[in-house]
Amino acid sequence: MEYWSFAVILATFLGPAFAIQVQKSIERNRARSQDKEAVFRMLMSTRATRLSEEHVRALNTIDLAYRGGLPKKRSRGETEVINRWTEYRGHLFIDQRDLTESQKERWVSDADSGFSSLLEAMAKERGYVFDKHALGRGGYSPMAHGYMQVQQEQVRHLLLQILSGERPIPMSLRDLPDTSQWNEAVLHELQTIRENTGTK
Repeated sequence: MEYWSFAVILATFLGPAFAIQVQKSIERNRARSQDKEAVFRMLMSTRATRLSEEHVRALNTIDLAYRGGLPKKRSRGETEVINRWTEYRGHLFIDQRDLTESQKERWVSDADSGFSSLLEAMAKERGYVFDKHALGRGGYSPMAHGYMQVQQEQVRHLLLQILSGERPIPMSLRDLPDTSQWNEAVLHELQTIRENTGTK
């Protein structure tokens, strides 16, 4: 058998299998790209409301979308996103409850910077060109949303204090109805019952 005949036979049998593998690889890459795009879009659309559930969910899917567990298979852009996310996540884990006011202000400033750096790396990996400062400060949220969030937090805090027994429920009676006429009517009825039954 000649070499070319063998090559034709081999191509006949391996060609469809190879084509299927190539198609699967294309579909995997497309799905991965769509996942990264979805995460980036969600973070961009919720950047002004970083406490929202959607924002936190998007942050928590970065590792999955950018192959956080497979460092050898990451592109340079994916590695940069994972590195910036790791740095930003580490900052988010700092407990703010014991910080002074100036330390809290510094924490917020560092969080803004870390988030902007993360978005910048994601934009670059996706092929977008954005100014780093515009990424962090460019989100819009109506002032009413901020007021509502503050009010919801205040209500939640008060409820927790009441339920834990730290704060009593304030109560006062005002504008009680005049019951003197009702009392007289009841007394009159009782007197009538006594007279009819012959009891004293």
